[in-house]
Amino acid sequence: MATENALNILTLLLIKPLLIILAIAAGLLLLRKKSAALQHFWVATGLFALLLLPLLFSFLPEIKWQVLSFDKPTSLLVAWLYDFSVWFGEINNVLLITAIYAMGVFWLLFYLLLGICGVALQTRQSRMCDDIDMQQRLLDLREEMGITREVSLRVSNTVSSPQMWGIFRPVIMLPAHASSWTSERKLSVLLHELGHVARCDWATTLAVKICCAFFWFLPPVWWLTNRLFHFAEIACDDYIYRLHNDYQLRNKEIIYAENLLAMAQAVKAPPESALSMAGHSPVFYRIEAILDRQRQRDNATPEARQYWVLVLLLLLLPVASLQLMPIQQTLMAQVLKIQLPDAGRQDSTAVSGKKPVTPTYRLDAETLRKLKQQVRVSEMPRLPQEKLIVTASPDSLDTSGLANRGQLIKPVKMPEPLIHMQGYMPAEMVIPIYPRNALERGTEGEVIVEFSIAEDGTIFDPHILKSHPRHLFDKAVLAALKDSRYHPQIIDGIPVIIEGVTEVFTFQIQQPLIAEQRRR
Repeated sequence: MATENALNILTLLLIKPLLIILAIAAGLLLLRKKSAALQHFWVATGLFALLLLPLLFSFLPEIKWQVLSFDKPTSLLVAWLYDFSVWFGEINNVLLITAIYAMGVFWLLFYLLLGICGVALQTRQSRMCDDIDMQQRLLDLREEMGITREVSLRVSNTVSSPQMWGIFRPVIMLPAHASSWTSERKLSVLLHELGHVARCDWATTLAVKICCAFFWFLPPVWWLTNRLFHFAEIACDDYIYRLHNDYQLRNKEIIYAENLLAMAQAVKAPPESALSMAGHSPVFYRIEAILDRQRQRDNATPEARQYWVLVLLLLLLPVASLQLMPIQQTLMAQVLKIQLPDAGRQDSTAVSGKKPVTPTYRLDAETLRKLKQQVRVSEMPRLPQEKLIVTASPDSLDTSGLANRGQLIKPVKMPEPLIHMQGYMPAEMVIPIYPRNALERGTEGEVIVEFSIAEDGTIFDPHILKSHPRHLFDKAVLAALKDSRYHPQIIDGIPVIIEGVTEVFTFQIQQPLIAEQRRR
């Protein structure tokens, strides 16, 4: 299960998001000559798709992709995935990764919440704009741009540049000296901020920042977010070219660029989650876009939106359904798919008057050889624990010869079991020496160890699962396992690697009185 969980997490949080990000980047390349509004829509839709990945992963049918190919050598990527799955199988590593990820998510969400509280507090401390000319321009532009929501125009001493926030009742915040602006600057500011209102950019900004919080460890997500803010500002600047004739400016692009430059010179950092006219985009690129008469400035049409949403869905659904098959599941699937002719199967219905027999299959030798060469079984059901009791009698054991605690007694040859299949039974088990300091203190204990058995029966990758008292008997057990040997697991004459074998070592001190009672 550790391998399956590790691959699922890798797929959900790394591989699938990167595939979606590559699709977004490819779409931006195709849309590089289109309007900023359409590019903004494409990036925003792609980032929303990242947030939908966990939901789609849970409900869509699975499209399984085998991690390993039996016909080609194992790739470096697959080897890295396997190593990660083994490392991720350790509970301490799982907790460490979860803690680091959760810390990043909670911090960014908390920071976003602080920004929302900041602009809300700033709004409460502000006052309504008493400039009648600006209020009238606001009403006229709302009607011209088709905005039906009520927009509040307020003035605050704590802002140095116009900014906007809110979804259902948006607020446009102006600096205290806004009443002294020229008529052209007032029009430019209101037009830009109402552009954010008409496009619902504040809601998009919140959703994108939530996406950044959940995928904070992916730098491409932050890059796409920066591009999204850039396209949003330019799309609002483009409204200057779509004014009604009553609101046309003389040399409007030059005047708008001058006003934007003046705002940028006076701007201070706006509170988090607020959209200002100075924006998140570098002023140079915005002025360059304003003065570029050849660039498309149209809003994203419904037909274009539907087309690119359909394109993204065609990419998203297969990616969301993709699931990497763990190595052990790939092995099991290959074995189950092997079908032998009817002559090679013994059917219980064909045996008259006898007890039903379970159908038996023999695997192809060539397939097993490939399995041995290219597949390590990374996960198996936990094998039954074998208990080994180590006893020592203080009255008969001379501890003076145990100066070296790593010393082991002569290996004991274990008889081979009389079974029809060979597999992971002890062939040569070395009994661990009772630690001298434990004998002197009369301490007893137990150690549960897990290890793997190689094709030649040697033990590798031993690690302690549980020990009591902690660490007292660990060295003795690990030293004993180092020189012990098992019968390897053999399938159709081919030895395979077995992982997840456990042994329980119980250390007991035999008391003289108990030994005497047993002799009677």
